Amino acid sequence: MDRFFRALMNKDIKKMREIYEEIKTQCEKGYTKAFDGFVSVLENNDSRALLYLILNEELKKKEVKDLYMRSKRIYNDEFRKDEERDYEKAWMEFLGYYMSNEKVEGGLDKYMEER
Repeated sequence: MDRFFRALMNKDIKKMREIYEEIKTQCEKGYTKAFDGFVSVLENNDSRALLYLILNEELKKKEVKDLYMRSKRIYNDEFRKDEERDYEKAWMEFLGYYMSNEKVEGGLDKYMEER
């Protein structure tokens, strides 16, 4: 999933679509719905979507963390349907990836090449 999330953070729609096609048969239905939504938001450049706000850094770190905790709470709720839990798991994993890979301005990071 890291490859997909990295492409998502880089807003690389072509790469996201490639990876999505590779993995969609291996993922649960809720997961594929979330991933399909991620791709759709970028393809449509939907400025009202939560994902758009996150990727364009229009939300504060605390708001992103609150979203992560909300998804985690839903995912851990055993009374939810599996599809809904898997959807929230995809969001939870993306938000965790996002929070651990936020770009740090300044320092050597701005001089490093992406591998």
